[in-house]
Amino acid sequence: MKVISKNRQYKLVQILANFIIHDCQLFSIIESPFFIDLIHELEPGFEIPCIKTMKKIIQDAYKWSTEQLLDMLVSS
Repeated sequence: MKVISKNRQYKLVQILANFIIHDCQLFSIIESPFFIDLIHELEPGFEIPCIKTMKKIIQDAYKWSTEQLLDMLVSS
């Protein structure tokens, strides 16, 4: 199995999160054998996060974005 760098893994997780959010995908897509085959064909070393981890990543991004927006509104 090919190993990818932590930076590459992080970037791919962020891209996957964007894909789920912007295309309104169900979290279950990351457990689809066909999706997994596609991803591993494109990037063999990518470790696809579990649904629980993806939910946390997206929730954390939402919280961060909300805080940034509130800070911008307060400082305006």
